[in-house]
Amino acid sequence: RPLNKFFLFKQAYVAAWPEPKPENKVMVKAAGEAWKRLSPAEVAHWTKVQAEVAAEHARKYPDYKYQP
Repeated sequence: RPLNKFFLFKQAYVAAWPEPKPENKVMVKAAGEAWKRLSPAEVAHWTKVQAEVAAEHARKYPDYKYQP
């Protein structure tokens, strides 16, 4: 299943974190706080990225249906 816009943002945020990286919980909390401070334009960017990722996933897996 494709990642949502927050998880795509978090992935990029953590990748940009300088070495040495702290515990995952520290980075995730910081990413969540950074997400809350994003401007509407920045959120729109991640919404667009998520739509592109979802479209690529749909192209690769046309019969995929999420079944929790």
